[in-house]
Amino acid sequence: MFPRTLRVADIVRQAVEHVPPGSRLVIASRSSPSKAFTALLADSRMSLIDWHSLRFTVAETAEFSGLGPITAVQLCDACAGWPAGMRLLLSPGDSRREYANLSDRTSVERLDEYFATEVLDRLTPDQRRVLLRTSVVADVPGSLAIALSGRQEAPRILEALSRGNLFTERHGGVDATYRYHDLFRSFLLKTAENELGGRALRELRAAAAQALEVAGANEAAIDLYLQAEEWLAAGRVVIAESQGLRSQGRTGVLRDWLGRIPRFLVEDPDRCR
Repeated sequence: MFPRTLRVADIVRQAVEHVPPGSRLVIASRSSPSKAFTALLADSRMSLIDWHSLRFTVAETAEFSGLGPITAVQLCDACAGWPAGMRLLLSPGDSRREYANLSDRTSVERLDEYFATEVLDRLTPDQRRVLLRTSVVADVPGSLAIALSGRQEAPRILEALSRGNLFTERHGGVDATYRYHDLFRSFLLKTAENELGGRALRELRAAAAQALEVAGANEAAIDLYLQAEEWLAAGRVVIAESQGLRSQGRTGVLRDWLGRIPRFLVEDPDRCR
């Protein structure tokens, strides 16, 4: 990990400067290099290989796993190119490995244990609170993170997790949103349900849906209303979106939403208005 204290950072920097010609020094870290390494980066004596560069492609996944093309695509998509996640989802063995998909209880337990011991158990109570309560939303704006967690420092916490590459990615500029790795988010949701309870989770989803609806993100709001079993609110927004979806030829999305709303409301939509 890149050191943060000046004294240690200076020692590491000097070590990099004195690497013999033809040799390489590899430093693995979750965090970005500090200012002590700026000069080394500027004159190309040091280079960065970031997380996006380390993600496996489908071809690399197939080579790593020994799986066929179709199954390698499934594994790569499930892990978003994360090699350690692939290893956790692969059935152990010396011969050709088999892909244990996400419906396999053993593989999911391995993933959950990894996320618990390597990430969640190492966080502060406030960091843990922010993660669990914001996991109900796929894309989390900073303002929504504050509302759901009740912590004004929530955006700073998410930013720090993003910079530390802890399964949290930052998107956008000043008004940033944060997205968790799909496997990590699935783990967070299960943990939130166990620790907070199903009722609290539904309330968080409903609150997030209301905020997203106000912000004009109606499709995301509908999905959360449905998950929260807020049928009237879901129906109201579906009605508002229905004409636009039909004009775009997205009737399949509309059918899916209507299929998740109780039939008596679908047959009598005036109740939702």
